Amino acid sequence: MIKRMSKRGQSIGMRELFYVLLAVAAVVIIVLGLYTNWKFFTDLPGKIDFDMTLYEQKCINTVSLGGFCTNTMLVGENTYVNCQYAIDVYGAEKPDGAPQCSTDYKLNSQQICNLLEDKEGEDFKPDKVEVNGQSCSYWFNKIQSCTGTPDKICGVIKNPTANNCPPDKCDFTAATNSASATCTAKENYCTQFTTPTTCPAEDGCEWKTPAA
Repeated sequence: MIKRMSKRGQSIGMRELFYVLLAVAAVVIIVLGLYTNWKFFTDLPGKIDFDMTLYEQKCINTVSLGGFCTNTMLVGENTYVNCQYAIDVYGAEKPDGAPQCSTDYKLNSQQICNLLEDKEGEDFKPDKVEVNGQSCSYWFNKIQSCTGTPDKICGVIKNPTANNCPPDKCDFTAATNSASATCTAKENYCTQFTTPTTCPAEDGCEWKTPAA
């Protein structure tokens, strides 16, 4: 004979499951808090601390000092905007005599990312820094990229061998009865570099706007 579980028993089971889920959620919150030094709650993505009066004053000052389109203000953790973005998105007043910056923000945002990278050096993380609503990684890849091939490294090697043809930059092909050994540049070598400072010009790479 099959015994039916009483409604009271079902109620106790559901209550126990609820308490278990609640305990798991509490543990997750505590772990996230300790791991992020509780910034998980205070620095949520998109959290903006925008001081309209201060920023409008900063934009007004840059009209006479220059750099209106690339001047920035920190509005959140690793989050920056320039004057034009503040005018278009946050409704800041455009100062008299201010130049018209790029309305798609691409060129100016990349210039700002370059300035931040120069300032922060090796500590700069383009995927962690946001400028005008997008990460610097986005702006770098949107506007310019590291192009070219390391021909100046691979193509000048005489009598190439597997030992003198650098495998990270070149492809070595052993000699055959009908052809000599070759050391040729890897086509995708330069594209692995994602910022202007890491794009190795000494290897024949160039940071530039891709051809249309």
